[in-house]
Amino acid sequence: MSAVFLNETSLQRQFERQNGVLSGRRSGGALSVGLECQIPASCRPLVDHRTPVYLDQFAHASLWEGARMAGAPAHAFRHNQPAHLERLIKRYGPGLILVDAIYSAYGTICPLAEIAALSERAGCILAVDESHAIGVYGPHGEGLVHTLGLTEKVQYRTFSLSKAFATRAGMVAGPERVMTYFPYEARPAIFSSAVLQHEVAALAATLKVVQEEDWRRQQLLVQHALSARRFAKAWLRGRSNHLADHRAAFGATKIQTRALRDALEDRGIFGAVFAAPATPKNHAIIRLSVNARLRENDLDRVIDTCRTIAQEKEISPWPKGLLKSGPVPGQDDADNEDLRDKEMSIAIASLRNVSRELSGAAKRW
Repeated sequence: MSAVFLNETSLQRQFERQNGVLSGRRSGGALSVGLECQIPASCRPLVDHRTPVYLDQFAHASLWEGARMAGAPAHAFRHNQPAHLERLIKRYGPGLILVDAIYSAYGTICPLAEIAALSERAGCILAVDESHAIGVYGPHGEGLVHTLGLTEKVQYRTFSLSKAFATRAGMVAGPERVMTYFPYEARPAIFSSAVLQHEVAALAATLKVVQEEDWRRQQLLVQHALSARRFAKAWLRGRSNHLADHRAAFGATKIQTRALRDALEDRGIFGAVFAAPATPKNHAIIRLSVNARLRENDLDRVIDTCRTIAQEKEISPWPKGLLKSGPVPGQDDADNEDLRDKEMSIAIASLRNVSRELSGAAKRW
């Protein structure tokens, strides 16, 4: 049945309250599918046809769909450029700002402190999609908004629980006065089945792991830093934010990216393909995800596989700019223990710099 009919003692309502505490909000709503949690966050509970909605050009498609469903005028601002957003707000007036904390395709991080300051100054409402940040940032996985000390400046947060929580549900967290009527106003919430009880129990158990086992986050960040450095030495070009769970290996056309995917899968490496409309046309990518259970030899295998594909040039024509110039690093270098120790030291130093950056940003705010 619809979650509209659940009472406050149900397992789902209990989990919503628990996860609301994690996100820094007293109230939240859980939905059966992560995509649905994004749509109502920018739908009728918050805006109507008179309210301008401002979206980062790389914001998740579900946020754009939410603005469309509400009949709201949508205005795109340049990726991670608050100055352009400010010009749009001055032109069209205060409204709802929708951004991702970490952008799913390219792994770039939103300048949340600047966006939040602008939102407050301009009299806007700010909603942040933390799907790729919840569980990864903060000592208990609270997400990027909490880590930067912006909980009171961000009115709404949405989470797909298909990432760090590894299930199919999603959540919206916001002010209690709004979230009390949210389930009765947001149509995806009304017309979706409630999350099943065994799924709620699994979510609650996962939440406990996310909150209590910080070593997983630390291991993840070390693995990510190592993979970023080793990718930088390999032939394949890539782009990655400095603190997240994935990196993007650039393809080009759909055909070229499919060939790269097939070459990787033939060697037992599996990534997620992103192509239009998830990315701009002819800018398809393959996203490789890192998890805490990977080991150095797993990362070495991925890097060596990419080197092999680059050497053999199985993709024809090879995407322009995907290969780095210069010789391919030799296998002897990869096995050099001194080099590994140096890489580990650099990776740990990089993580410490990131930690200082986040602490400094929070203090400045």
